[in-house]
Amino acid sequence: MVLAAPFRPPPDPLHSRLSTTERERRRLRRTLWTVEAVLVASVLVDALFTVLGVDLRCTSETLWVVVPLGIGLRVKLTRVERRHLELSELLAERNGTPVFVRREHGIRIALPWHTARALYKPRQPADRWTRNFERIAFWRSAAGLLTVAVATASYESPTTPLFESIGKTQLTALLALCVAPPLLALLVCVTRERHRGRLRDGITSMLRRILFGVLTAAVPVAAIIGVIVLLYRFSDDGRLTEAWMVVALFIPFLAVCWLAGYALCSTYWAARTAFWTSDVHPLLPPVISAALAVVTTALDIAERVGSTDPRTPAPIWYVLTVSGLVTTLVLAIVEYRRLRGTGIGWRTGPSPVEADTVPIPMAENPTTPIPRCTGRSNPLGRGAADRDATVRIPRPRRPGPGIH
Repeated sequence: MVLAAPFRPPPDPLHSRLSTTERERRRLRRTLWTVEAVLVASVLVDALFTVLGVDLRCTSETLWVVVPLGIGLRVKLTRVERRHLELSELLAERNGTPVFVRREHGIRIALPWHTARALYKPRQPADRWTRNFERIAFWRSAAGLLTVAVATASYESPTTPLFESIGKTQLTALLALCVAPPLLALLVCVTRERHRGRLRDGITSMLRRILFGVLTAAVPVAAIIGVIVLLYRFSDDGRLTEAWMVVALFIPFLAVCWLAGYALCSTYWAARTAFWTSDVHPLLPPVISAALAVVTTALDIAERVGSTDPRTPAPIWYVLTVSGLVTTLVLAIVEYRRLRGTGIGWRTGPSPVEADTVPIPMAENPTTPIPRCTGRSNPLGRGAADRDATVRIPRPRRPGPGIH
């Protein structure tokens, strides 16, 4: 008796291509991280020996080899990541599941922008609409800042719009910090009891994100304090040479510069995400951002009215201010309507849900009226009179589709 071989389904070509792309992506990332590590190590070693009075001249030779190699690897990795994302989206559309792309960071995570982005950027499904909307929001802000700088170049310094934008971002983050707690408490009260578990998970994730950010900022502060203690203990005894003293003073300078950049990047993410309330509920960021834009614009107009010597003419200033407010509100409304269209509601938690009930179909009216019962008629009989007295009960309709 010959046993038949077990049936094995043919391999899915989409899964195979995705696995191959994932392996290539992982290999390119590791190679790029190695190149970045070599570049950073060569720069640090060259700087250290230059301070100590030894000229190695290894940085220039390393740059001629490592920088072109790193650029080529970065371009190839970008193409592979784009292909990997397209295959993931095709697979997700076929299976009806969201796409979650795992983030992998190299040595560049030590830069303030990448550190703040890894800690503070909301973790949400990387669908195509979300990515395009984020790009539009970012380039809208960049184009607005450039437009303001060009329009007011004849009246103010080119750096004035940049500093004003930084100040407005800090004000927006401060207002979001004040508005977020009462809104979260109100949202917990409004949400139905069986959907509050997801809200608690989101609040925990938001608090964890803030805690990790504070701990990350504490590392350079600890380095500064350690260097100050080192200089205080060993500089008077003469055990610290002049070269090492220069190195020890250079570390706090780097730490302060890193902290300044990290604070600006964290403030940007706090203002953009309304203090990361999207982790709790996706509808909160567009609502809070629209409200904060109205408040900050009102404050700017009040400051402009109370100003005694404004440099920019009133028509130009008001057009730029109102245009920024209108574009912000349009983006917030589009995002809100899109999220509401996916089934996300205020009382049903942060996940899209369907309606809890199916509409009950209405019964048809009887086609034959009920005859009046007389003394000669016998309702319990089985003759013609009984057939006349029978009520025709309509057949119920099939239930229609539910409300989605």
